[in-house]
Amino acid sequence: MHLRLTVVFVSLICSFNTFANELWKKDYSKIDSIAKAVEPRRNLKKLVSELTDHCHNDVSKYRSIFTWVAHHIEYDLEALRKPALRETDPEKIIKRGKAVCAGYSSLFKTLCEQAGLECVTITGWAKERTLIGKDFPKKTNHAWSAIRIENEWYLCDVTWAAGNTTEEKQVFTFEFNDSYFCTPPELFAYCHFPEDKQWFLGGKVSKKKFMERPHFYSGSIRYKIQDVESDDGTIKYKKGDSIDFQFSTDVPDPEITICWAGDKFSKSIAYEKKGDTITFRCMPNRYVPFLYIYLNSKAILGYKIVK
Repeated sequence: MHLRLTVVFVSLICSFNTFANELWKKDYSKIDSIAKAVEPRRNLKKLVSELTDHCHNDVSKYRSIFTWVAHHIEYDLEALRKPALRETDPEKIIKRGKAVCAGYSSLFKTLCEQAGLECVTITGWAKERTLIGKDFPKKTNHAWSAIRIENEWYLCDVTWAAGNTTEEKQVFTFEFNDSYFCTPPELFAYCHFPEDKQWFLGGKVSKKKFMERPHFYSGSIRYKIQDVESDDGTIKYKKGDSIDFQFSTDVPDPEITICWAGDKFSKSIAYEKKGDTITFRCMPNRYVPFLYIYLNSKAILGYKIVK
């Protein structure tokens, strides 16, 4: 027997935010190379001048500031555990070189405003794998940003662009992920639920669906895995059952691997590919609480396993 769990991903063309998709795909390598080389300084006016004087439009200015913050501010794991240490004053954040999401967002907003750019800090909920299938939390746990370009708003998360923490929040590693700059709303809503629903910007999802569906890792954004049609992030485990997966990506000849919670290494999966659609089957040899799917060594999906 096998359990049929089909997860379908299809290409999305969003008429509401076509320009955002173009901004999201744009090559910013020249701007990034200049921005990340700028040394930290507490004089915000001089810092912003170094970051934006070479930029020829607002998009370049926003990107330069975004890249600099993501490359120079480390996620503050100590402050995560001790709220009294959390800082939102931009000059103090630059001096310390660390912040949690509220600090990242505050610094990004302040630098944008110093450059004459409009930026809003958004508070809300970030989805983590441990929350799959649970009740919607009462207390917000994340902050991110919206920027305005040519009278349109676009979503950014400079905290998640900076790097990654281990699942246990013990270690932070810098790894710039520009997928969270001007992210299309439908992708951003995979793991972001704003307290003020106007900041969905067209990617609105219900609280129930947000909590029930799989956990989307940053790789799902990077590789444009979009428009999930399956709402169920919980897999019922039964010994001897296999699980079928199906999704689409425009990545040519990807390597697909899976990892069961507790395993040290992921396992390569043989798959069939027709056009952009990939299908494969896996069978757990024991019960574990989570299953992770990787594409080219980047986590894209996490599922909760229940007996």
